Amino acid sequence: MRSLPNSVLEAIDRTVEDEQATMGELATIVAQDPGLASLILSVANSPALRRGRELKNLETCLIALGTRLVRSLATCLSIQKLFDRNANLDKFNVAD
Repeated sequence: MRSLPNSVLEAIDRTVEDEQATMGELATIVAQDPGLASLILSVANSPALRRGRELKNLETCLIALGTRLVRSLATCLSIQKLFDRNANLDKFNVAD
């Protein structure tokens, strides 16, 4: 998976901060990145957060998680992928 494009992160930030925005609008933005959408579905259906039935709809998952957690997950995924991309750092030897 690649890191999220800055435009997706920025769109998520703008949407979360916009009190008039709907979860449908946020779902449309999240759906642009399959890795993030998959993460949202997984987290929303995790044993820690699941409330009885399986959540299959992205919008329903977003509602269950809340906008702040969704923004945090998007940011964390982007940072994780950035570090994965720079994984060649293990070849760096401090003694050199």
